[in-house]
Amino acid sequence: MILDDVVFLDIACCFKKYDLAEVQDILHVHHGHCMKHHIGVLVEKSLIKISCDGNVTLHDLIEDMGKEIVRQESVKEPGKRSRLWFPKDIVQVLEENKVNKIDT
Repeated sequence: MILDDVVFLDIACCFKKYDLAEVQDILHVHHGHCMKHHIGVLVEKSLIKISCDGNVTLHDLIEDMGKEIVRQESVKEPGKRSRLWFPKDIVQVLEENKVNKIDT
C-alpha cells in the first residue's frame, strides 16, 4: 500500500478534527517519514482539508469510505483490521485478546 493511502486511512479512522501539527507529529513517529508531503497530496486530491484554524477535516462520506476500506480487511474479526475506532470493536478485541499485527 502506498504511504499516502495509509495516511489517508489513519486520518479517516482516527484523526478527523485533530490539529494538523499534532497529526503530522503522530504520523511521523509511526511511519518515520515527513508527513507534510503526504498530507499535501491528500489535500490536492480533495480527500482531506485543513480548516482555517489548522485542523484536519474531511467530508463525512469520505470518512465513511476510509472506514469501510478498513472494515473490509476483516468483516467478522475486528482484531484482524489495521485500525480500530469503534468502541465496541476495541472492547471486543481487548476482552478476547485477539489482536493480529498488520504491517502497513
